[in-house]
Amino acid sequence: MPWIRFEDTFPEHPKLLKVGPRAAWLHVRAIGYCSRLLTDGLLPAEAIKPLGGTPLLVERLVAARLWHKNGDGWLINDYLKYQPSKAQVLELREKRAEAGRKGGSK
Repeated sequence: MPWIRFEDTFPEHPKLLKVGPRAAWLHVRAIGYCSRLLTDGLLPAEAIKPLGGTPLLVERLVAARLWHKNGDGWLINDYLKYQPSKAQVLELREKRAEAGRKGGSK
C-alpha cells in the first residue's frame, strides 16, 4: 500500500489557505488517488466527481497553481517532489518481493 507524504506545514500553506477547506480536501484526496493508482500526479477528469470535486473547486486549485490543466485532466503541482514516482514504487515492490522470496527459500 503506498503512502502519501506531507510536510508538517502543509495544512497552513498559503495556497491551501487561499483555496479554502473543501478545495484543500479535494487536493489531499487527489494526491491519495494519484499515489494509489501510480499516476505520477496526473489526475483524469473522470476522477473529480468521485473524489467530491466540483468545477468551482477545480478552478480554485488551478487559480492557486496547485493543479495545472493537462489534456483532459490535471497535473498536481510538485507531485513528484514529495511523492515517489511509479517507477520508484514498482522498484521498491520488486526489491521487497525478491527479499521475501530469498527469505522464504532459506
